[in-house]
Amino acid sequence: MLVWRLAQESGGLQAAVSQLKGGTASLATALMAAAEHHGVEFRTGARVASIMVENGRPAGVVLASGEVCSGRLWSRTWTPAKRA
Repeated sequence: MLVWRLAQESGGLQAAVSQLKGGTASLATALMAAAEHHGVEFRTGARVASIMVENGRPAGVVLASGEVCSGRLWSRTWTPAKRA
């Protein structure tokens, strides 16, 4: 929200409207590139079989493929299953 507010007021006029060059997807792409530059790894479409826990904290995941991914920081999103 803060980025959007900055974009709106970048012209010096309150309630002015600015458009991101390349659309809003370009902002997401730029944020991902910056994160990857700092060592963040994104996985899309990977099914998680289990979450590894050490000392009560998430320490990694085991993917459905059997691959083990470990790290000190985690974030996750999911798409809820559609119900008929």
